[in-house]
Amino acid sequence: MNILRESSRPSRFDSLESCLPESRVVTIGTFDGFHRGHRALIESTVRRARVLGVRATAITFEPVPAAVLRPDRFPGRICSAEAKLRLLAATDLDDIVTLGFDRQFASQTPEEFMDAVRATGMTELWVGEAFALGKDRAGGIERLRSIGEARGFAVQALRRETDQDEVISSSAIRKASSRLPLALTRSVPIGKLAPKGASHVALDFGANLEVATS
Repeated sequence: MNILRESSRPSRFDSLESCLPESRVVTIGTFDGFHRGHRALIESTVRRARVLGVRATAITFEPVPAAVLRPDRFPGRICSAEAKLRLLAATDLDDIVTLGFDRQFASQTPEEFMDAVRATGMTELWVGEAFALGKDRAGGIERLRSIGEARGFAVQALRRETDQDEVISSSAIRKASSRLPLALTRSVPIGKLAPKGASHVALDFGANLEVATS
């Protein structure tokens, strides 16, 4: 399934209240770098939405939550907010919702946040198997499923993508790139960690992500 496209861009929103309540399959994530794991999650969300005949919606956050909650340990983002949204917009998603993230936002319970998401018309939530939200990451998969059962939506947890037995994640990419000489971080071949069809991804933190197609 090719999720990249050139036209018919998705609608963009900066709040959940802006989304009209329509039946939708929702995925939630930071999506920093839009690596292969992110791509698989977006593909699965879009595919399921098409089967059900509903909207495919991605919810993301700015700034990156780790930069707000653990600024002293955050090595930097893989791509800018603009680059991330550009990559998400080049998919078959129908809607992209970017929520402002701060410590007050992070203090919500999983139930409070999911009530707001459910109000958009969500019928299914698709996330990665290690996903968690809410204060102290209390909203793991099992709690989200319990919330979904009570509120009428299903939760699907996608297994994480791996490369040579190593889990592909934004954190792993940041860690790997932090060991590279600064001069090499502008365009680094990262093989299967990159979006499909890409040979190099810029990893100079804070700069725009540039994808070089092979």
